[in-house]
Amino acid sequence: MPENSIRYSESEGRKTAMVLVSEELVGLSDKVNLSELVKTEISEGTNDFAFDLSGLRSINSAGIGIIIGCRKAIVANGGSLKLENVNDKITDIFKLTKIDGLFGLGK
Repeated sequence: MPENSIRYSESEGRKTAMVLVSEELVGLSDKVNLSELVKTEISEGTNDFAFDLSGLRSINSAGIGIIIGCRKAIVANGGSLKLENVNDKITDIFKLTKIDGLFGLGK
């Protein structure tokens, strides 16, 4: 998996990280990369996250588990996670698995 890129913003004392997720989210190496990035960012004071999924072409159950695991860690530390630029294919998968309500899905 190529490296995920990240941008930051701050508003009202809350640091937000916008993470550009790469083309596929399907396996163990993706879990390590994204989970470690979230863990590091939380330890450095990031409160809220937005995952930009504009480049994501495919996701499987492991990828869904990765996103849910990241959300769990973020929420446990008082933060929030939004999914941005979600294409119709990925949105349909989230709706089919009934997890679309866990995230603010943005196009």
